[in-house]
This record gives sequence, structure tokens and C-alpha cells, in this order.
Amino acid sequence: MRIEFESLKEIKEFVLMVDIYHLCVKQEEWGGLGYIITDKYFDSESKTEERIAEPRESRIIKRNGDWIILTPYSRQLSWLFAILSRFVEYNTEKLDAGSFLDGFHIGCEGYYIINPDHSAKELMIFIIDGIQRLTDASFRGAESKEQ
Repeated sequence: MRIEFESLKEIKEFVLMVDIYHLCVKQEEWGGLGYIITDKYFDSESKTEERIAEPRESRIIKRNGDWIILTPYSRQLSWLFAILSRFVEYNTEKLDAGSFLDGFHIGCEGYYIINPDHSAKELMIFIIDGIQRLTDASFRGAESKEQ
């Protein structure tokens, strides 16, 4: 089943309404568009892989041009990333790709700092709200240039 959303507000309301853990139980981790969302960290120096177990261990790494989002909520964030990327594809007038791609890692990084003991839903809502603010600012800037 594929869910189509008409606005970021609808996505936010859906996230608030559903059991996001159950919804994303079969979601694969995201890789693409300059993002890797995972709960595993590979340390190339020690050649070990560690699983991120707690929210306070979450972090963002910039490597080889990719944003790596390490979080125990990798399935939930991967679902959100997939939904938002599809939303951008079909609703460019409501959300531009730049606001989405920049806003996603900025939202994660900011929330990890503000609230290290966060839940998946809290993080997802913070990301959506941040992307909405970036989009609003981007569209306001475009409107003022036209005038």
C-alpha cells in the first residue's frame, strides 16, 4: 500500500496518529540522494562495526559527500525520508528539493543536540517542522524577488 500526501501538514498528522514503530517494522534502511540512514557505524580505522543502541548515541557524519545519519530509529527515519523524497517529486510547488535535503540533516543534528533522549516521533516531527520553516522562508524569498 502506498500512501500519498498533499502537504507536509498531512505527513506530520499521519506520523502523530499512527504507531510509527509498527508501520516501519519492515522498512529498509535508506541509501541514496546523498543520504545513508542506518543504525550501524563502521569505523574504518579499527575495522569494527557497532550498532547504535540508544538515542543519545545518535549522530551525523559527513563522509565522501554523503550525510550518514546514525540512529536507533533508522527504519522510521528511512520511511520519512522515502515519503518526503516522493512528496518532493510530485509536489515541487509545495516543497523544493534543496529545502528537503538540507533540512533533513539539519533537523536531525539539531534535535540530537537539543534532546539527546528523544523518541522517533519527536525527531520526525522536528524534522518535518524544520523543513516546513525552510520551505516557507525559501518561498517568501522567491516572492520578494519577484516584486
